[in-house]
Amino acid sequence: MEIIVVLVILAILAAIAVPTTFGYVDDAKEVRELAKLRESLIASQVTFVKSAAFGEIGKDVTNETGSTNYYLTDNQNKSIQKYLDTKPYVLIYGIGAPSYYGGTSQEASNVYCIIYQKDNNSKPWYYDGKKWSHRYLWNNDGAKPGEDVTRAMYTIDGYNRMRNVKDSKNEDARVAMCYGYVYGNLCQNGGSYSEIWNVIKKLSE
Repeated sequence: MEIIVVLVILAILAAIAVPTTFGYVDDAKEVRELAKLRESLIASQVTFVKSAAFGEIGKDVTNETGSTNYYLTDNQNKSIQKYLDTKPYVLIYGIGAPSYYGGTSQEASNVYCIIYQKDNNSKPWYYDGKKWSHRYLWNNDGAKPGEDVTRAMYTIDGYNRMRNVKDSKNEDARVAMCYGYVYGNLCQNGGSYSEIWNVIKKLSE
């Protein structure tokens, strides 16, 4: 009887300790991943400053005038990826829209947001210009009644805009999305990736 009581106590302690231990392990992995992402943010900022200095702009995704979607160039991808542990599943940067500000402008060298997902099962990380989180960046459109207007980004007049992040004109910055990796593949050879936003939104908080 005493042995049974001891075993029950041990089982209860294990039931309490094991989830807690795994929680600490998961937290440690997130801290390590976030440290790498912060390094990547610095590296990407340097990369885009160099790109803007030489007017280096990736291929236009839509081939439309005033596009707000581009592919990262080979140089940009190589420079940024070396600061990450593995080839990312999703890697998208938001910079000042070259079609609005000009490719050599200060805004075009600013990294306003980042979307990063390590693999297809992990929660995406978002950088909103101030902090990193797992919270999806966008609401659907400008501040319409009933919409969540606390999100960092919205779309109006054909541009993605950063809420309360001002450009040199003291307006909400207009942002172009620069695709590096989607589904673990480089995005420089064409392809439509609009569906990726619904995918990562479902995995976000």
